Amino acid sequence: MKLGARIFKTGIAIIIALLIAHQINGQGAIVAGISALFAMQPNVYRSYKTIIEQFQGNLIGAVLAIIMASLFGFHIVIIGITSIMLISILQKVNLSHVTGLAVVTQLIIMDHQDGAFLESAVLRFTFVMIGVISAFVVNTLFLPPKFESKIYYQCLSISSDIFKWIRLEINGSTEFHAVKRDIDNIRSRIEKLEEQYNLYKEERAYTKQGSIRNLRKKIIFKETVLATRRAYDVLRKIHRYENDVINLPEELKVQIKFELDELMTLHEE
Repeated sequence: MKLGARIFKTGIAIIIALLIAHQINGQGAIVAGISALFAMQPNVYRSYKTIIEQFQGNLIGAVLAIIMASLFGFHIVIIGITSIMLISILQKVNLSHVTGLAVVTQLIIMDHQDGAFLESAVLRFTFVMIGVISAFVVNTLFLPPKFESKIYYQCLSISSDIFKWIRLEINGSTEFHAVKRDIDNIRSRIEKLEEQYNLYKEERAYTKQGSIRNLRKKIIFKETVLATRRAYDVLRKIHRYENDVINLPEELKVQIKFELDELMTLHEE
């Protein structure tokens, strides 16, 4: 069982949301924990966007629930029809990615038992936003993602494995099936690396000077990831045309080996 930073942050966000919600009103406070779970994102920028988008989606859900309940009551069929309408509206306004929590908001508001309906609706909407804001605060302040370190060390590890296989391939010291199996593994690692870079690319700085510095770093990491992908392509092609390489003239093979060794040495430096 692997417990990553995001799992811990989700748990902390739920705890904070529940504590705040219980201080306001213990009844229905579990909604804050549910919304914190939905709102946790892999990077800070997405957490910031989530606050805005979840507020819009949940507000639409809450207003629609209040209108439908006030006009037609709390019958199960009305709740289902309201959910259909809400999903359609969110798709129309390009907020379909927040449908899950918006529908949860609509359902908990329409699950009204007794007491003042409007007061209960506002309270439950507040609980939802407490969870969303808690997730943002935790994601920003507690163990923020260190994409630069992750990308660097992943590139280093993947490149080392690629170069190991390239050196073995050009010396004719490999087994076809062993290389093929490891090439598939390297491909999946590169895909994860590119996902990490895409998350890193979304991050924003808070100052103009920081923005310029971040832009330079992103360009460097982009080229590093691209170079790793190209190294993988070289290994894949050498492996694919292994027999052709073996049958090349000795002088040409020595030249290819020399060029590849020089490129790998420069990359490692």
